[in-house]
Amino acid sequence: MSSPQPPTVGRTYRERLSVPPGWWLLLGFLALTMVVAVWAILDTRWALGTLAVLAVLVVWLLLGYGGVRVRVDQSGLRAGRAHLQWPWVAGAKPLDQRESEQTLAAAADGSTWLLVRSYTKGAVLVDL
Repeated sequence: MSSPQPPTVGRTYRERLSVPPGWWLLLGFLALTMVVAVWAILDTRWALGTLAVLAVLVVWLLLGYGGVRVRVDQSGLRAGRAHLQWPWVAGAKPLDQRESEQTLAAAADGSTWLLVRSYTKGAVLVDL
């Protein structure tokens, strides 16, 4: 693999991962189920309070887990909280779903830093 070069001045790549819409529907349905259960046992105030708490929790979970940002710019590669400066990057290779699964299985020894989200099919392998 050839060593990647920093992007030209002013050029950046930004991406924000997001969970699929089905996840929002599923967790929203589960939250509403809990609200109906609370409403059936207690009164409307408790149900509305439960709705408010669960709505905030669902949004926080899905945006927190799914809202990972990836950025490539002059300073290097940022993926989530990780930051690799260009001198440390030896190469990068896009992986399809099959290659991603094989790479993840091989990297399961714990010595590799991974930023993995279960809802993505492909991945990028960055060599150091």
